[in-house]
Formats: sequence, C-alpha cells, structure tokens
Amino acid sequence: MMKKKLQVMGWLSFCLVFGACTSKKKDTSVLHMVNESEIEAIDPHKVTGVPENRVLMACFEGLMRYNPKTGGAMLGTAESYTISPNGKVYTFKIRKSAKWSDGSPVTAQDYVYSFQRALNPKTASQYAFMLHPIKGAKAYNTGKVKDVNTVGLRAKDPITLVVELERVVPYFIETLTHYSFFPVPQKAVKAHGIKWTAPKNIKCNGAFKSVSVVLQDKRVFKKNKHYWDRANVHFKKLVIYAVENNVTRVRKFENHEAHWSVEPPSTEIQRFKGKSSYHVSPYLGAYYFIANVKRGPLKNPKVRQALAMTVNRKQITDHVLMAGQQPAYALLPPGIANYVEGEALISEDIQKAKQLMAEAGYPNGKGFPELNLLYNTHSDHKKLVLAATDMWKRHLGITVKPYNKEWKTYLTEKRLHDFDIARAGWIGDYNDPTTFLGMWTHHSSFNDAQWHNAEYDALLEKSKVELNLKKRAQLLNKAEKILMTEMPIIPIYHYVTKDLVSPKLKGWYPNLMGHHPFVGLKFSK
Repeated sequence: MMKKKLQVMGWLSFCLVFGACTSKKKDTSVLHMVNESEIEAIDPHKVTGVPENRVLMACFEGLMRYNPKTGGAMLGTAESYTISPNGKVYTFKIRKSAKWSDGSPVTAQDYVYSFQRALNPKTASQYAFMLHPIKGAKAYNTGKVKDVNTVGLRAKDPITLVVELERVVPYFIETLTHYSFFPVPQKAVKAHGIKWTAPKNIKCNGAFKSVSVVLQDKRVFKKNKHYWDRANVHFKKLVIYAVENNVTRVRKFENHEAHWSVEPPSTEIQRFKGKSSYHVSPYLGAYYFIANVKRGPLKNPKVRQALAMTVNRKQITDHVLMAGQQPAYALLPPGIANYVEGEALISEDIQKAKQLMAEAGYPNGKGFPELNLLYNTHSDHKKLVLAATDMWKRHLGITVKPYNKEWKTYLTEKRLHDFDIARAGWIGDYNDPTTFLGMWTHHSSFNDAQWHNAEYDALLEKSKVELNLKKRAQLLNKAEKILMTEMPIIPIYHYVTKDLVSPKLKGWYPNLMGHHPFVGLKFSK
C-alpha cells in the first residue's frame, strides 16, 4: 500500500513540475495519420507513388472521387455527366459550389488547363499516358503535334467541360479519380512556378488545404471552408506524418499519436491479428523484381526465367511476410475486372532453372558477374530481397547484392535505370488489366526494364479498339503470356493492405483499391 501511495505522490509531483497531466480532453477536431515516407511533391503532375496519392487526395479533387466503401468512382467536382451515343464524348457539369481554397470558383477551363499541363511534354509527367485516350492527347504529349488545341478538350461554358475520346474506353470514368486528372490552380502555377505548392502559395479544391510542411516529419492541413462537401469533413485539421521506418509507424499508433497508420511490418503483425484496430484485405497490386534487360547477363531471357523459377514464393508469403499475401505466378492480381480467369504463367523449377543458366553460358553460376538489387528502405523489403538473393545463391550459384535507398533516391535511380535488378510494386490505378500491362509497352515512362516486344505492343494496341470484352480479355491474356515468357519483370506476390485504424474512427472501409478518402471520416461519440 505504501509503495502504491508513493508512486501516486511521485506521479502528482511529475505533473506539477512538468505540466504533463491535465484534465483537458484530447482534441477530437484533429486527425493524425502516418504515411509511409516523405513524398516527392504535392503537384499532381509530378508524382507517381501511393504515399503521394494519400496526401494529394486530401488537397485536390477530380471530376470523380473515390467511393470510400468500394474504392471505385463516384461524383466529385462534377455534379453530373452524360455520354454521347457513340461512347466517345463525355460532357461534365461542374458544381457551382465547387471552389478553390481562396473562394474562387473551380471552372471547366481549370480542367482544360490542367489536362493540357499534364500532357505538355515540358511538364514531363510520367502519368501523362493516363490521358492518352483523349482525342489528340498522345500526339501532343509525344511531340508529334505542337498545337494543344488539337486535343479533345473544351470548356463550353464556365461549368461545362467536354472531353472527346479517340475511342470507346469502358473504364474512363474510373480513371478520373486518379491524381493525373486533378485540377491545379492556373493562376498560382503561373505566378509562382515550381514554388506554387508552397503552403503560402497553394490553392486547393479538396477537403483540406496545406498550411505547413516540415520535411521528413509532417505536413499540416486545415479544413477548406470553401470545399463543396465541407459538411462531410469532420476535422478542422489533418496532420500527415512521413515515417519511413515501419516499426516507428506502429509505435506512433500504439502511443496514441496517430489514429491511422499504414503498412505495419511483418514482425509486428502477429501482435495485432484479431484486434479491431488491425485491417487486412486483398489489394489490386503486384510486387515484383524488375530486370534491367540492357545490363550484362540480364539481356538473356533464359537468365531472367531462371531467376523467376528459383524464387519460392509461398515460402516468402508464409514465412517472411505472413500477412495473407498471395504468391504471384502471373502479373495480374486476383479479382481484376475485364479479364479471363487467372492462371499460373510461372513455374518454380530449380532443375529447369539450372539448365537454362547452363544454356545461357553460366553452368552452376560459373562466370556469372556479381549483380546488384535496388530496394527502397523498408524492413520487409530487406527481408524479402535477402530471402530471394539467398535462393539464387543456393540454387544457381550466383551473387546478387541488395542495397537500399530512401524513397526519393530509389525512385530517381529506378527512373534512370541505374540498377541491375530492382524491387518494385504496382497498385492498379483503375480496375482493368491495362493498368498493369500498359506499363511494359515500348514507350511507357514506367518501363524501367527497358524491354521491348513488338508483338506485345501490337496486342495492347489492338485491345484498345476491341469493344467485345471477351475478345479484348483474350488479347490481353496473350500479352501477359508474352510478358511472363520474356520475364523482364519477376512477380513475387500479390498485395494485401495492412492498416492500423483506431476503432473510434468511423467511415474507413477496407476495399480492393486501397483508397480511403478523408471526406466522411469522423470519430464515434
């Protein structure tokens, strides 16, 4: 009893001296969220990653926005749209209540300007290809046509946007949720150049406005009082932390410093399984290795096939990752729309792999040069690449040395093709096979393997004009088979989302697309 009393007295003294204990209720007007890393930028036309998407959807909103329950498309800045009988002309009506954070209206011309900016070759947007279905967009983006007015975009009046497509695109509406289609404030961009995203200069049309940034630490946003759906924005402030270390992300959640934290590491998962705060669900994504086909032995598809055949995927998912990920024996993930039933296109066959290496001139690894494997800093990536390189060492007699870089540097080296092999992942931007297969065409800005196959490209082009979805799926399946034979990429597993979410936070729903908009989130009473 005395010991307990002394402990209480000591605690009260601590409170009096440091002011650490108060009866003040915790501020429920602020939402704290932990992101994976510091983002590249807050410019929708300059980024490519999932961490960036989480930040951008706080600040900006496209014609369509994410449905929190399905991750699919629902009306956003557009209050309605119509499609012409031939399926090629979309007419959007912009909400009269849609405004930028300075109170000025969001107009159809804002969208025309933003889409043109995304397509402008000088912008160098890696996601410009998302807009290529628009009539004349690809020709302008690739520099074949200089006149931007040839692109099928028109502001009929301040609230009427007309978009004409080259062809019928059954998933076009869903693509409009993507940040490549977000509007940017023309006046701010022209007035401030690359500094337009600084908190003092930025204008946002989404639920929140950026007010401060501490790089490698946090970004603070305040509620946009001019947002058209502000009645469903239940927080006055949003704080998004940039935490590259996934164990630290877990600690922030456990210490009640955050209400939502993404991607806990495999080492922590077992503690959370079965708890109401832990959410795991299938995700439309694939994790893979990229082989730089311009480098040394990786020029030979037999070597790439051998690497793919000697990775024990189930061992990795069951004993390294342990969160329910599915081994990937093809690129396209389960549950993807507009496709044939999934089939295994990769076999794990150590003896066949050894034979292929011998045929390539490297029997038992003899004469094979040491390669490197690039990955971004992350404990699970490290464990996975160590497991894979160990398998290659044991089964093929070759040495592949992993090395890690922080997120921004990793992205830069990957884009510059400054690697032999690189770990990578892709989350579908929309629910259709082309979001995965389109990356590996010859002219794709995401083709970091530098691979080219004319037949593959032709199949992707043919699929664009095939209106029969069954025949289209067959064309895309042929393309995937070519990709999995040539093996410029080596699929390892299909993702699940893993999130730690406070049980008090309502309006957050697991979904296949992994999209969790901030609009609608609120604390239960």
